[in-house]
Amino acid sequence: MSKSIFASILAFSALIVVGCSGDALVEETPANGSADEQDVVSTDVDAFVLPAPSGSYAIGVTDFEYVDQSREEGFAPGTKRRLMARVWYPADQPVGAPRPYLSEQEYQFRLESAGTIISPTPVDSVHSLKDVMTHSYPDSEISNREASFPLLVFSHGGYGSVGTNTVQMEHLASNGYIVVSVTHPYLSAPILYPNGDVVRPDEPFLKKFIDATVSDPNYFDWMIEPDFGKRLEVVTKQLTTHPLVPHFLIWRDDMIAIVDVIERGNFPEHVRPVLAKADINRLGYFGMSFGAAAIIAAHSDKRAKAGISLDGGVWDATMINAEIRSPVMIMHLDGALSTAAYQLPHPVRPHSDFLLERFETFGSRPDVVRIEVAGATHSDFTDFSMQPSRIRTKTSALGLSGTINGTEIQVIMNDFVKGFFDRYVLGDEDAFPADLYERYEAAEKLNRTEIADWADSKNQ
Repeated sequence: MSKSIFASILAFSALIVVGCSGDALVEETPANGSADEQDVVSTDVDAFVLPAPSGSYAIGVTDFEYVDQSREEGFAPGTKRRLMARVWYPADQPVGAPRPYLSEQEYQFRLESAGTIISPTPVDSVHSLKDVMTHSYPDSEISNREASFPLLVFSHGGYGSVGTNTVQMEHLASNGYIVVSVTHPYLSAPILYPNGDVVRPDEPFLKKFIDATVSDPNYFDWMIEPDFGKRLEVVTKQLTTHPLVPHFLIWRDDMIAIVDVIERGNFPEHVRPVLAKADINRLGYFGMSFGAAAIIAAHSDKRAKAGISLDGGVWDATMINAEIRSPVMIMHLDGALSTAAYQLPHPVRPHSDFLLERFETFGSRPDVVRIEVAGATHSDFTDFSMQPSRIRTKTSALGLSGTINGTEIQVIMNDFVKGFFDRYVLGDEDAFPADLYERYEAAEKLNRTEIADWADSKNQ
């Protein structure tokens, strides 16, 4: 296998596992053609612009820090787990100036990593983010329209940051949800704490992850092996031996810890007016990429009503051939697009196969929903899809952007995520699926009953 093709496959694997907003582990441009050979449908804009939220509320935003005294920090022995979180919430009136998409220091962090093994995105991709404004206002008071608001907790992808899905956060907050995005120190983008401390990604672990990928000649069989039995063996091995496995549950616990903080009310004073209105009885978790730990949080936390994964793999072997407790929705990238782009020998299979349901009845639960979005790559499930068209053409050549229109996938995510949470967190039985599949042809509900057929044939 040539170095370029291997790098392509490594890029694809890393995107599924820990990529976020282009922060993938890539060594060089994939051998999938030049930008001119790509049939790329772009957002057709010359600047990075966040779409205006659709809800009736203005949006407030604030950050807070929490140190979990009950847990040791594995990357820094002798210290406790130190989390940062960003909160978007419904407001009656915007006050002051909107928050920048990136602070000056966050912008510099992005510039430092551009074109490196952490972030292969072009430098001009980072430049397009400078001076971009959100629709969220730090000085706004939480709305008085309701006594409380439903609570959603979000987890970014590996080496991502709290703001990588700002489009979804603002959409949900404008429609009456309090949304908390949680960082995961040492496996995220650099985290800036209120006192000026900065925690950067742990480089030894990053090398360990890359080595584990490169050294296993059958690493990718968990995605492409056509024989169900053989693929199950590889998946089982992957979910028990890979270096990422223990961190998946740490991320789950990070999310649950934030909900515990909110329930106990021991959060910083400046966020008290907002978090005091968070309704723990209407709780959902969601995440992107490695942030699929969110659906395991929804499974583990009996307070949760539902969980959603935006193209994330479940790194928890206990969920193989097991029923997940809560309703879940998993949105998948376009497998056929990835198969062709990365010259894989077999079609890419849904990464949620074998997980979250019993084999014998796989695909039969109406509240376990798997959706494939045509034309979408992994990074398209973040704000990254809103890159200007000139840059999206370049990132397509890197395998980071797909053929779907950037605005279209944002609308699809917004409506499916809100619809699913409206249905299972708020109890609105008409909210999902409603007419979503008819409205968005790119979103196809996956029927994975072939897992049940395979299990039945195996038993016979």
